[in-house]
Amino acid sequence: MKPLLIIATLLTTTFFYSCDSTKKINQPSIPDTENTMDITVGTSQKLYNKKWMLQTLDGKSVQSKAFVQFLNGTEQRIAGNTGCNNFSGTFSFKSFNTIAIGPLVSTKMACLNTDILETSFLQMLENTNTWLVETDTLTLLNNEKVLGTFTATPMQ
Repeated sequence: MKPLLIIATLLTTTFFYSCDSTKKINQPSIPDTENTMDITVGTSQKLYNKKWMLQTLDGKSVQSKAFVQFLNGTEQRIAGNTGCNNFSGTFSFKSFNTIAIGPLVSTKMACLNTDILETSFLQMLENTNTWLVETDTLTLLNNEKVLGTFTATPMQ
């Protein structure tokens, strides 16, 4: 009975210490001198209390006021602006750095020359299944494909 108890204790301890660890992830889609990134996975707190400003969408740099915020709370809400319309919805963490976003709803104000960016931005969010945070950069991915990148600014 004692050997079984010792094995169970070791496995439990190993599991809890490995849940919030730093791992090297090979990510060829993200520019980096060594083609690897040091990231901390499984730390969802890095998403909260920041306004994430859109920088790139589908590999192209964008000039937009589009942003997203992950609202800390039991309801796991997401909100933001597409550069024209406000949106909100839900998200859920699946495990470590995997996420499901949506469904999303948005206002329907008429805006000049923003329809394509708005549609692509909302689709990108709903197609996201993985997230990475390194310093103040959020990368949203679908599996290994980078969908968009964001820069953090403090929430006001």
